[in-house]
Amino acid sequence: MFLDYFLALLLSHLAGDFVFQSDQLCKLKKDPDIKQRVLGISIHVVIIMLINITVFALMDKGIPWIVLFIVNFFHWLLDMVKSTILAKNKIYDSDSVMTGKIAKTSVTEKTSVIEIKAYDSDQAGTFKRELENEKIAEKISKRSSSTGQTEAKPKNKLIVCLFIGDQLLHIISIFIAAHALYSFDVNHYMSFYDQLVSGTVTVSRSLTIMKKILLVLIYLCLATSVSNVIVKMFLSGLRKDLGADVKTGRYIGGVERILTISIILAGAWQALTVLYGSKTAIRFDQAKDNPDFAEYYILGTTLSALFAVIIAVAAKITLL
Repeated sequence: MFLDYFLALLLSHLAGDFVFQSDQLCKLKKDPDIKQRVLGISIHVVIIMLINITVFALMDKGIPWIVLFIVNFFHWLLDMVKSTILAKNKIYDSDSVMTGKIAKTSVTEKTSVIEIKAYDSDQAGTFKRELENEKIAEKISKRSSSTGQTEAKPKNKLIVCLFIGDQLLHIISIFIAAHALYSFDVNHYMSFYDQLVSGTVTVSRSLTIMKKILLVLIYLCLATSVSNVIVKMFLSGLRKDLGADVKTGRYIGGVERILTISIILAGAWQALTVLYGSKTAIRFDQAKDNPDFAEYYILGTTLSALFAVIIAVAAKITLL
């Protein structure tokens, strides 16, 4: 029973925090205005609460209203603390911080001003001035890019630390809530572990149909929205203005991981070479012409595949 409640609460959290959280809602939660942040976080928590109610209703185990209100109120407090820290550090939109578009815009504007001044100046020594202006523009570009990278690195580290700490606290609160609904028996799980090691029982055979359904939905959340966020976060330090469609990349990454998991579960390992080989062939010209994109693409694909393999192994142990 404890595992049923824990998986139900975990599924609701993953669905609410990742799957059903739009970009607009994320921006609202990071708004400089505290009233807008409170509104965004409140809407976010209400969505999670509705998912909780739906999941428990479908499980037909009764809706534990008090526990759900407490765990979601704690979720609201955690998100308020997180958003306040982000606001104090002036991190309102993680995309603009990570891509460095602001720095690039300032470089363009300063270069344009220099070019206009050179154009409006006297004709004498035009060529010499153009050379000087080009040197100045290069210096401004180098200074702006280095400054942007220096400022972005601490902010990226802060975002990653806040994300990890926030999710750990959420999982701990979910564990406590499940324990309040049904006491966590350490001896029971230690006995199961001994049987598992001795080979007298397997994980998949010990799980009920309800637990397996919850696990399938959790794996889907992890393979799509959760992995997208984590991969994007780890690549934030490398990401530049590569001209890629971010939303399209999310969908492609999610489908790619689902296909990888399906191939591994089916035991058709050779199909992975076709999947990733065709993807690399499509991106070959773009990676060849753009070293920054090649670095971003290789690391992103490797991380995505790693998450897919981990989820596939977990699914094979628990479901098959």
